[in-house]
Amino acid sequence: MFCLKQVDAQESEKKLPIQLAAISDMDIGNPIAFSPGLMFDIGFRLMNKPKINTKGIREREFYIKPFAGFYKREDYHTAVMIGTDLTYRATYPAGVFWDFNVGTGYMHLFYNTPVYEYNASNNSFKEKKLQGYSNVVVKGAIDFGYDFSKNNARVPLGVYAGMGLFFRYPNNDNWVRHPYGQLGLIYTIRK
Repeated sequence: MFCLKQVDAQESEKKLPIQLAAISDMDIGNPIAFSPGLMFDIGFRLMNKPKINTKGIREREFYIKPFAGFYKREDYHTAVMIGTDLTYRATYPAGVFWDFNVGTGYMHLFYNTPVYEYNASNNSFKEKKLQGYSNVVVKGAIDFGYDFSKNNARVPLGVYAGMGLFFRYPNNDNWVRHPYGQLGLIYTIRK
């Protein structure tokens, strides 16, 4: 009977994880380059399926997570992106978790170098501001971390690290692959 009450409390509990991560877009070319950036998302829990075992309750959750982020590739472009992910997260009784997410979104790339337009009528060049182009983004990632709030609601923090891959289209009618790493913090609001 006691375990059933715990399950009901877990299912009715509202949980809103807010995440901020430092990301690094990796260019695996010659030379290998790392482009720094930030990613921010908020998770809205769609479903929680707790599993009870002898060590406690393991949470199995699905979230929809709107995200926004950017990265800057020096001397080339700055990318700004927005979109949404669908995330599956498994959190063990000790607070250790892993999650897998897939998503899609919009990315706009702004050139970091001057762009000029030639005017043939007066044989002059004019600098154009905020030049770039639009892309569709498809992405996925796997993260591992520790949620301190699992066992102590007064400490609503967690940490995580992970690797991901996103594809942007179009670039000369091709999909461009972007592996990335991330290291982040989670602030969890529980009600």
